[in-house]
Amino acid sequence: MITKNSTSLVSAFFRDEDAAITVDWVVLTAAVMGMGVTAVLVITDQIGDNAIALDASVSAAVAAALS
Repeated sequence: MITKNSTSLVSAFFRDEDAAITVDWVVLTAAVMGMGVTAVLVITDQIGDNAIALDASVSAAVAAALS
């Protein structure tokens, strides 16, 4: 049975905006985390390529110095 008191509770629930702020923060935090993961993945690929190039350069310099 729906009474006036329960109807006012339901309407008060829908007027309350505190939960909307929580949802905004969750979405914002997820977006920041997504950008961070993307940046790490891009940087990791570049670091691997640079490490291989550096290894080849150092090996060539050591071989030239020992000859």
